[in-house]
Amino acid sequence: MIVADGVTLINKGTIEIGGILGAGSGGPSGCTAGNYSELILGNNSKLINYNRVNVYGYLGEKSKGTSSILIQPSSDSDLSNIRPTMYMPLYWHDFCGGSSLKAIYDAIDTRYCMPIDDFYFENVTPKTIIYGGSDMISWTNIYAAKNNAEYDLKLIGSDSSGIINLPENSYLISQYDEKTFIDKLHFYGDASFNALSINVEKAIKDTAGFAAWLAAKAAGIPSNVTSDSGYFPVSYHYDITLDKLPQKHSAIFDGSSNKYKFLNGSCLTVCDDITLNVSSLVAYKGDDYFTGRSGLANNLQKSKTPLNPAGMLINGKLNGDLVAGTFESNKAGSMINAKSNSSVTMYEPKSGSGSAFDAKMLDGEEGWYYLPISLNLKNESGQYEERTSGIFNFNGNYWTLSESKEIVSVSLESNAYESSEGKKGNFGITLSINPSDHDCDILSYTWNCSPSDATLTVSDDNKSATLATPANNSTELDKTYTVTCSVKYRTSEGEEKEIIGTRKYTAKKKNSCVTGDTMVSMADGSFKMIKDLTYDDEVLAYNHFSGQTVKTKAAIIFKHPAVAIEKIKVSFEDGTFVNVLGNHEFFDATLNRYVEINDDNFENYIGHEFVKIPGLVNSKAFSRTKLINVSVSKTTEEQYSVQSSVEINFITNCILSRTVPAVEGWFDYFEFGETLVYDEQKVASDITKYGLYKYEDFEHLGVSYDQFIAFNGPYLKVLVGKGIVTYEKIVELIGQYVI
Repeated sequence: MIVADGVTLINKGTIEIGGILGAGSGGPSGCTAGNYSELILGNNSKLINYNRVNVYGYLGEKSKGTSSILIQPSSDSDLSNIRPTMYMPLYWHDFCGGSSLKAIYDAIDTRYCMPIDDFYFENVTPKTIIYGGSDMISWTNIYAAKNNAEYDLKLIGSDSSGIINLPENSYLISQYDEKTFIDKLHFYGDASFNALSINVEKAIKDTAGFAAWLAAKAAGIPSNVTSDSGYFPVSYHYDITLDKLPQKHSAIFDGSSNKYKFLNGSCLTVCDDITLNVSSLVAYKGDDYFTGRSGLANNLQKSKTPLNPAGMLINGKLNGDLVAGTFESNKAGSMINAKSNSSVTMYEPKSGSGSAFDAKMLDGEEGWYYLPISLNLKNESGQYEERTSGIFNFNGNYWTLSESKEIVSVSLESNAYESSEGKKGNFGITLSINPSDHDCDILSYTWNCSPSDATLTVSDDNKSATLATPANNSTELDKTYTVTCSVKYRTSEGEEKEIIGTRKYTAKKKNSCVTGDTMVSMADGSFKMIKDLTYDDEVLAYNHFSGQTVKTKAAIIFKHPAVAIEKIKVSFEDGTFVNVLGNHEFFDATLNRYVEINDDNFENYIGHEFVKIPGLVNSKAFSRTKLINVSVSKTTEEQYSVQSSVEINFITNCILSRTVPAVEGWFDYFEFGETLVYDEQKVASDITKYGLYKYEDFEHLGVSYDQFIAFNGPYLKVLVGKGIVTYEKIVELIGQYVI
């Protein structure tokens, strides 16, 4: 099946892509073999999954890098209890059956080596964006004790049951290249990482039955295989980047319960303002050891050419009890904290006889090779040298050792950083002092919050706090609260110092919506309730350049679940009314601009004339009707709004209106002249002065050309030039609404 170019396929049910899992020979299994089906996305097409996609076969794209898959929770009430999920095969490249599993796992307490070193996912190749609140689950085939056992391994979830715990405010972009077999994983926002755990007993029982498990148990097959005891393997298939959300100041990635080994050819980038916590992290140094086994359980393949070492770029902070390998940085202020150890001996199964190449790994006993790895960092001379454990700071050119255990930073870590729209916020805050084993005497803690209308409650030991922010009743801007904790301390040399940790929190503004029964003017002259609109519908909008109505489609359809909110009934002298929830914008003919009406300011607009549009396309006709009354009541109901493509506005109960923008003035590119039309001379002057964006300015963010046009991308440069918005804020909103 091929999805045509430029088409968005929205899945609210189940898509099943057929195929046969397993090699069928009793050997390594897990990938798709034999006959299989394909779902191919066309150029600039998209698959949005709100429910379930089962990939037994192949999910690909017509041209590399032109399409995308989004796995994200839906705002539709009928899907509110459904976690969007994608199932796909996991290919164990080097799993060689029960004998390998038993032989290697028997030694895990001393060798810390997993029976599985290499796994990847080659059945899904387009760029895939997985949002928090979604699940990714692999179908895993395990050949053990002469049984092909099947097991569902959760890769991504929102709890400890998945390898990756992705909170609802975070997302992951995966881009797999089937030519190089490399999967680029770019994490945005806080996340935590759990052990890779395979319940072998359950897999065999569910697939082959209880008797088969008893036979496997008698043969010494372990009931559970987990990286809790060994090193979690990251092979050359993975290029991993840990990053913050565009609108956030920092992010924390917690793998503190796990040991990780980054094998030859793998890559890890810890970006600016990112903290990665691990138990151990070891980067292999690029010998001739190849990360896959094949044939027999004790065959370790060796490369005929030198392999690249694991690429480690630390531009943020890395904390681990053990940190070993060669690490780079290009960001002054970066830090590596090897708390207790900076060298380790890593083990891999010894090669079978008959190999044509000598291993550079050292020849050990009991069927193992071993490889000593130490922490190597660039020194003042530009040379790499072995370092002992300690805290190392990058000064822009080389790494320096903090000779004393003086406090180097204070951070405030939280469960969340923003409230729901128009709601009170409740944030749990934990104070972290780095290093935790400092040799300083703490003299005092001073907590503060600004502005002061929030409540900051500090624990008795001053190590944590709770911030309660009031509901943000603003209809224009989010409200930012800044929490600081000043820690005064005395160093081991007796010098008194002070260091401050800071964290920002956001109280989100109210939604800009109308009630679901509000009638929207359609391009064919009909009317449709806003709650029934789809992205296929053509709505009527007003073009402020040409001064006439046009037909267009929705760029965004907003639907928010029912919450307690103010209903504002806006009534006009001709009998027309619109039920606004929270706030909404209408074109005020008296002021000749769009104005926002809410429960705090409606009295300012009573008596003003507003624009009424007949339901005809390509018409320049409009009339004026006076606002004569506004009434406010409490309600609990779903909220709806629309942002039309290019024109931005839409027509509600025949009144010209638009959604309140995320940033005040966001849609006010140019000044109006007469009769709802932009002033041509001022438009030309603004464009000459500020310029226009090109598609290339946003292409790298994953924005399609159609999206660039739909959101008036060229004119955003005028807004930046006028100081209404920043480019960074535009990138943040792209992450929320476009990607």
